[in-house]
Amino acid sequence: MLISVTILSIGLLGIAGLQVKGLRYTQSAFYSSQATSLAYAIADSIHANPALGDTTYLLDSPAPYYELALSYTVPTTYPSCIGTTATCAATSTTNPMATFDKNEWLKDVASSLPLGDGSITFTPIWLNTPPNIDETAIGIEYTIKIVWDDNRDGDNTDAEEQYTYTLNTAVRKSL
Repeated sequence: MLISVTILSIGLLGIAGLQVKGLRYTQSAFYSSQATSLAYAIADSIHANPALGDTTYLLDSPAPYYELALSYTVPTTYPSCIGTTATCAATSTTNPMATFDKNEWLKDVASSLPLGDGSITFTPIWLNTPPNIDETAIGIEYTIKIVWDDNRDGDNTDAEEQYTYTLNTAVRKSL
């Protein structure tokens, strides 16, 4: 009888361990889905913004409006582009809609993922390789990267513990 109880208790412990692992993997899959959705959301915003500035991008041009580094701090105030176009009109040096999109996106990343952070980098797409000094880029390839602490230990600085989702998207101007 004692042997049966011991075998049964070991089996129940094994089942409990499997249940815990299953919950952990389900949560991990949920975070991966969130990261994918968030990456595509900012990619859609980049594609939808008609004033990207990529049509005038030259070798000595500043970065496009959507460039964003990891650990960027969202300002406490920035123009709201909901329900108004007057404050969101792009100029040759600013693009309030891009600023709004980036800040809202980063707030979503931080609130949806544990220690969530994101970056957006770019690479100009040139017609010639290497590009001529006065050549205008025919587009920009954006790399959207989202990182988070999947094991929820409060540290996502270690590369082995940091989960990353990366999406590449290109915006080309009409030739």
